[in-house]
Amino acid sequence: MSGTFSGEVVTLFLDRQIVQSWLPSGLHVADDCPFERHPVVILYGTQTNLARQKWIKRELPFGRHYLETFVAVPYLRVDRTRYDEHVFYFARVYLDNRRATNQGVRRFGWEKVYTALADQGRHHRIWSPGGRLIFAASGLGGPSRPADPATESCRMLVSWFDQTLVLKHEGRFDRYNFDLHCESASIRAVDTKLTIGRDFMPGTERMEGEVQGIDRQEFGTFHLSCHFTKAPK
Repeated sequence: MSGTFSGEVVTLFLDRQIVQSWLPSGLHVADDCPFERHPVVILYGTQTNLARQKWIKRELPFGRHYLETFVAVPYLRVDRTRYDEHVFYFARVYLDNRRATNQGVRRFGWEKVYTALADQGRHHRIWSPGGRLIFAASGLGGPSRPADPATESCRMLVSWFDQTLVLKHEGRFDRYNFDLHCESASIRAVDTKLTIGRDFMPGTERMEGEVQGIDRQEFGTFHLSCHFTKAPK
């Protein structure tokens, strides 16, 4: 699978027990995570040019595009595995395409939720399937700014997505390379106002505040435009 993602990225640090409660059996937060609170990365934006990749490297474009928001959790480990490595997992994925939701859940074990999303410039909204607003992000004005990919925050974020992606499907963990091709991506710092409802991530309280861009704040917000690929490992 390959495509283009264009949207914004924000990192939160949450209680480890809450993060653990999102994970399927056999997957747990790593004891050697270098942070006291566990990192959770939210990517919200638009998917375009989605295509399946055949082993002969020929792409078959389906012409699909939709809004999608990912909740990614790095620094995890799989129980009773011969692979001694950190992995990451998408604990929740919201999107407004029913077919992609059903295919992702049924064929791969994605934690996808079909619901209403809206993206109007730098104003992004997500509603629960029951119609409650559970996520809102708005730009604070002013143009985006260059973000240095060599800063520690950027380098660490890239390294998290270099970890192996795991999805639990039919009782087993499948392993994937999920490559955001950050070496060729566009990364721009942006300032954002966030409102996250309790239903967006189970077990969390309502969160609201302003997050500065990654050029001004460690693990701050940035706009990411990238080509991504996902393939079995």
